[in-house]
Amino acid sequence: MPGHYRSLKVIYLLILPWVLLVPRGLTEPADPETYSNNVKRPPNILFILLDDFGYNDLGINSGTEGLTPNLDLLAKEGIRFTRNYVDSTCAATRAGILTGRYPASLGFRPAGRGISSEVETIPELLRAAGYHTRHIGKWHLGFHNREAWPVQQGFDHFFGFLDQFLLRQGFTDDGFLISRPTYFNPFLQTNNEKPLKYDGHLNDLLLSETLSFLEEARTLEEPWFLNLWTYLPHTPLQPADRYKSRFPNTEKGLFMAMLAQLDEMIGKIKSKLEQANMLSSTIIIIAGDNGGTSQHRDSNAPFLGAKMTFTEGSIRTPLIIKMPEQKYQGVLVDDLFSYLDYLPTIASFGGATPQDNLPGRDLLAVLQGRSIDENALFCESGPIELSSWSVLSADGSYRLSQHFGNAPVLTNVAARAEKNTARPALSDEQRRHLTQKLTADYMEWHINSRSLKNLQITADSSGVGSVTGEGLQRLMAFKGFAFGISIRLEDDLIGQGRQIIATQPGYWALALQGNAVELEMLGVTVESEFPAKAGCVEVAFSGYYGHQTSFFENKNAELRLFLDGRQVAFTEMPDFNSPDKPEVGPTYLGQLPDGSYRINGTLGQPAFVNEYILSDGEE
Repeated sequence: MPGHYRSLKVIYLLILPWVLLVPRGLTEPADPETYSNNVKRPPNILFILLDDFGYNDLGINSGTEGLTPNLDLLAKEGIRFTRNYVDSTCAATRAGILTGRYPASLGFRPAGRGISSEVETIPELLRAAGYHTRHIGKWHLGFHNREAWPVQQGFDHFFGFLDQFLLRQGFTDDGFLISRPTYFNPFLQTNNEKPLKYDGHLNDLLLSETLSFLEEARTLEEPWFLNLWTYLPHTPLQPADRYKSRFPNTEKGLFMAMLAQLDEMIGKIKSKLEQANMLSSTIIIIAGDNGGTSQHRDSNAPFLGAKMTFTEGSIRTPLIIKMPEQKYQGVLVDDLFSYLDYLPTIASFGGATPQDNLPGRDLLAVLQGRSIDENALFCESGPIELSSWSVLSADGSYRLSQHFGNAPVLTNVAARAEKNTARPALSDEQRRHLTQKLTADYMEWHINSRSLKNLQITADSSGVGSVTGEGLQRLMAFKGFAFGISIRLEDDLIGQGRQIIATQPGYWALALQGNAVELEMLGVTVESEFPAKAGCVEVAFSGYYGHQTSFFENKNAELRLFLDGRQVAFTEMPDFNSPDKPEVGPTYLGQLPDGSYRINGTLGQPAFVNEYILSDGEE
């Protein structure tokens, strides 16, 4: 079953009224003097995210430790996880890391507008607990809306780039200059200022900024959280010349040079922490955002697959946590951990309390010997017509994956690469039953994740009012959006002048215009005759657009209008231009912001879904 809705039933239902095993070697309680909320100064936290760094790119995982000696040493000095799962692409994983939420619930598929301001992030949690927070490097969590930028997401200071496609030219007040990424002489941004061109190699510039901050951090009274997101070893294959000369002038050689440059960066940062007497008070977390492309070397061995698929090779990546205590040296964890667990874990390290009901788990609970339940782990991405999704069973034994619209495939999952323990073969009936169950589990999760729930609706007895919360997703979520509401009118109130049903000012408006229902979206209008009857009519519309976030994307969009579950209008827009800086404000129900064009009837509760809805039976 494809990953998008085949029917409007879901939205009309809305209109009418994961977990860790206890890892071996981690059952000893944590030192309360280090992690108690009552200590005077919590630990510093350095979180390093490596870009397209596969399981096999870490030397200690592959048995060839020559390329990454500094990373390998940190793995030996800390806790190394062999079953750490992330999402299949950069932006989705980053959204999940910062929020502890599934990317799907934030409108990422895999890219998105950004994280809405109402969603709590790691830096916001830590800043409230007394931390200085700083982001250095790649962001990739939206650049069209300033609300989605790092400083607006809880970081006291930002230096880096909002997106790799802005590195070559940056952007101006007149628009975004999107072009191919580069490591040389990049445009980099400080806080909310205009990006400036810097001379040198991107990684050298980010390393210099990091070392400068660590020197500054020696004098900080408060603990600090540094979020360092590298671009290495992501393409293009452009290592600095001093590393390039060490390896053959081939694609594989260039990639190996980039791994060497990345590893040396890690070594210099660790040395700076030692020099500044902060290593013993700093927790270091190093992770990969997704598997490698495996186009230049087998980055993901022994697992099959590459970035952008839902195979072990794509989403099973390195994770290292180095704790100050000696008792946590050389610990190997084979049990499940995921990127959704980073937020609650980091929050615990910093003495912060995240909100309830997040899907992730707190590693600190495991360190203290507390039991944790098991749940399935879900992934989802892709364009509407070629959707991809995956479910990892709660016990971590089986994965059901659908890739690019093809039939789902059920596979066994080895707990440990070196072991590859064979499981008894399932009978045909057992395979059918498990496939059906995991598919049903996915569909339930999918619907739940795509429906906006963190909304605040203020309305009078007629349903006239406004909606706030989840602001960036209410504008029109990237590559999928639907809105629905019921309207009750009396016969004598049909056919009058303009009446607003709902509107997101400056973006979309749904209205009655005489005997027609009209949807206007950024200058494009679709309309249909409104049913000439009294009673309740269910009105919904759905949109899809390819907002340009990289140089190879097309700008296109579609709009569909539905009445009582039947599609009544449709239009395609091959060169759709979405505004670069749409304002995020309330969605108004039944009237304009000034109270004009009030609807002469009663509105039901609105429903917002981050999904593109097709007609029944449409493929």
